[in-house]
Amino acid sequence: MNRNEFQSKWETLRDEWSRRGFSAPVGPIVDELLADLQSVERDEGAELLNLTQAALRSGYSPDSIGRMLKTGRLTNCGRKNAPRVRAADLPRKPLRFPTRPPHVRPARQTARASRLTPKGGSNAPR
Repeated sequence: MNRNEFQSKWETLRDEWSRRGFSAPVGPIVDELLADLQSVERDEGAELLNLTQAALRSGYSPDSIGRMLKTGRLTNCGRKNAPRVRAADLPRKPLRFPTRPPHVRPARQTARASRLTPKGGSNAPR
């Protein structure tokens, strides 16, 4: 079961139960929902990804994923020249928080008086 099937199933059940005014014990319903959710997670984890897809999911570059395969950190589930990685095995790259830029002095502003501009600052005639 994938995410779309999961969502579709539970939206259909919700609509049907609402239309019929269905009331039942919540425990068994939640148990079924959680079982379906585990099924979705298990199926998504078993998905085989190429290096580009794995890079998008993990945050690492395709070259980094390739190096992880060569060093044995990840298992190649594909062929030698067409590597595949299990989605569940992918490491997640930690997020980098923006750092403060080095101290930059603001550009010094100088006012230039134009000999054509009257003392009030406008070019309008007096």
